[in-house]
Amino acid sequence: SVSIWFWADLSAWARDQREGGWRTAIGSWHDWYPTNHAWLHLGFHVDMNISNQVMISAAQYAFNCQDSQKIEPCRWYHVVVRVNRNRQELWVNGEQVSNVDMTRAYLRHEVRIPYRKNWDDSQWHMQKMHLPNILCLGSKSSQHHNPWIGKIADVSIWRRWLKPFEIRALYQQHVSIDKVKLGSFVHGK
Repeated sequence: SVSIWFWADLSAWARDQREGGWRTAIGSWHDWYPTNHAWLHLGFHVDMNISNQVMISAAQYAFNCQDSQKIEPCRWYHVVVRVNRNRQELWVNGEQVSNVDMTRAYLRHEVRIPYRKNWDDSQWHMQKMHLPNILCLGSKSSQHHNPWIGKIADVSIWRRWLKPFEIRALYQQHVSIDKVKLGSFVHGK
């Protein structure tokens, strides 16, 4: 799970042709590694909503998960993404707003079509989940791709799925993770 608070400045809606209108609060876009094709993009598009994209395998299929509500400038949002090999969920301000079944290859949004040579969808169930080597704050990559224009606060990353009550508590308490009153089992894990 990834938890983050973010606030987008009004100037974030200025479309930068190089960036295509994407703004990334936290990301990893290092799909060129021969053995690791992980990709995470949590942010929004200037024409769309809060969105998370993941690419989890050598097939280089990306799965999008997005909120149906438009993001507003100069407003804080608490966003949690829960991802595993089979499923992706997006939570905004303590509520689950979207989920994607990633066991079905046909639900993908392909962004790496040139790399799809000799790939057969029937092999999808055999794909293992790749994890990112690097996570970047305020950018999709270390080259400052899709820069965030605004504020980012209290980023936390877990090796497990946060439970729904934990996500709601993080949002409702409006405090940093070390001050959340859920018990010591949450802190540091």
